[in-house]
Amino acid sequence: MTTDFGLRYWFNDVQRLWSSIVDDKGQKVLAFTLEKMPESVTKVPCALSFIVGNVSAAPSVGGPSMVIYNGKTEFHLTQNLGRQQLPYVMSFIDKIIQKAASSITLNGKVVSFRLATPGSIAPVTLVWGQEEEHYGLEVFWQVIENQSGKYTVSP
Repeated sequence: MTTDFGLRYWFNDVQRLWSSIVDDKGQKVLAFTLEKMPESVTKVPCALSFIVGNVSAAPSVGGPSMVIYNGKTEFHLTQNLGRQQLPYVMSFIDKIIQKAASSITLNGKVVSFRLATPGSIAPVTLVWGQEEEHYGLEVFWQVIENQSGKYTVSP
């Protein structure tokens, strides 16, 4: 069942946005859709996104019904912790900021998609499954969605 609101409506748009990032070698980021989350990272660069923290829902009788989602994307960028790979990792920071700014409504599906502040992007070491520890970036973001008129609010 698909609807024209909620996480299932816009989540893959976030992933499509990240998959449009091209590294300095001409390689596109592999961004996994909601339906295809992998058990382990076998190809880099790739992006895994998910909701973190609380989802804040504010249904209203007579006013807008807003929902705020806090999310995180892990950009897995290397296969190991070789320090010579750090410039490659850092080269993604500006690319991510630029892509996030290029689609602040996720193609008109949400009120706002933006990087969280403070602390939008953090260089980290990552392990998703059974792979070796490797370098990446954690990107924190927030989606604000107007769900007014999408469901019945009862007093």
